Amino acid sequence: MGYMLEAMDKAKETIQRGFDGVSRHYVKVLEIIDLRWTDQFKRSLHSVGYILNLELYFKSTMSEEKIAKVWESYHTCVETMVPDFSTQDLLLAELAKYKSADGLLGSGQAVRARDTRSPG
Repeated sequence: MGYMLEAMDKAKETIQRGFDGVSRHYVKVLEIIDLRWTDQFKRSLHSVGYILNLELYFKSTMSEEKIAKVWESYHTCVETMVPDFSTQDLLLAELAKYKSADGLLGSGQAVRARDTRSPG
């Protein structure tokens, strides 16, 4: 699921380059894509998939604005799928370790595996 976010962003960038960056030529196309994308793919669960995919998360090329939206969706998903507040708090504590690649996530083996191993 996380690959879809990255792929859509790259596709939109390619469309923009194809029109030599002249927004009046591609803006309608991107509006249509965004409308469909929002309806079909931009679900909180897709954001979680993006974040929990080590390769995508640690090599993200998304803008800060897009990353902020992804994190907002992540938290929405956790609140929806994990109703217990204490479990939510535990997930939040573990998330800090994940973001900074603490412990085993920061080992050489784990860092190398980001690019070679499939998530899950």
